[in-house]
Amino acid sequence: MGRSPHWRRPRGGFSGGASPSGSTGCAGTPCGDAESGVLVGNCGMLTGRTGAAEPEIGYLIGRSHRGRGYASEAARAVLGECRAAGLGRVWSSIRPGNAAKRRIVEGLGLRVDRVERDERGTLLFYMIDLRQVGR
Repeated sequence: MGRSPHWRRPRGGFSGGASPSGSTGCAGTPCGDAESGVLVGNCGMLTGRTGAAEPEIGYLIGRSHRGRGYASEAARAVLGECRAAGLGRVWSSIRPGNAAKRRIVEGLGLRVDRVERDERGTLLFYMIDLRQVGR
């Protein structure tokens, strides 16, 4: 790919008990361009709508760095950390109109498990069972 995120593991990594840091419910890490060292965004796990036992993967890539594969590569690395830590199911809740995020999670193997509605409208719940992947 040429561009590869530079990873710094979160302190303690990601645990099977999903012990998020502080009161934010997040365990994440910054990512940057390995060639330039420029911070491009972050990626990690959050308790989100599914709770700590089955966390959501989340990422944010700066606008000027989008479309270069950073989110896909960062999310793939975080899923690897989750698998190594013994996490089972990982989720991503996405609005139907967020085509870019849907493409990314689908490329990582997440599939729509259920559809719900909230005060903002429809929400797709994508899920991957890391215990079943690679068998």
